[in-house]
Amino acid sequence: MLAASIRQKKWKKALLPMTMLLMPVCSGIAVLEIMSSSLSQSLPSILQLLLILAPSPIFVEGSVCWVILGIGFYFFRNHKVRLSLFYILVSALFLLSAASEGMTYENLFILNDQWF
Repeated sequence: MLAASIRQKKWKKALLPMTMLLMPVCSGIAVLEIMSSSLSQSLPSILQLLLILAPSPIFVEGSVCWVILGIGFYFFRNHKVRLSLFYILVSALFLLSAASEGMTYENLFILNDQWF
């Protein structure tokens, strides 16, 4: 819906999907701001409830990289070659980030196993 609205230059139709995409990110930023302020001591249960009801890509296991990987899988779901190339590229980037910390067995296969 978002891609079709942008292609057709119907910006009002694109506003709803863009808002839906940005809401979890904004809620995550709001939670981080509240947790870093003095209010975090008085509102812990409300923050936990907010995180349960409105998950954020900032707090996803594996961070925003996994969200980007999921979006790529969605966009390339009908193109097997493009999907394969995208996955190889993401895996190579994970390997480079893990290898930058040292090419040891422990680092590549135990601590940073996301690349394979």
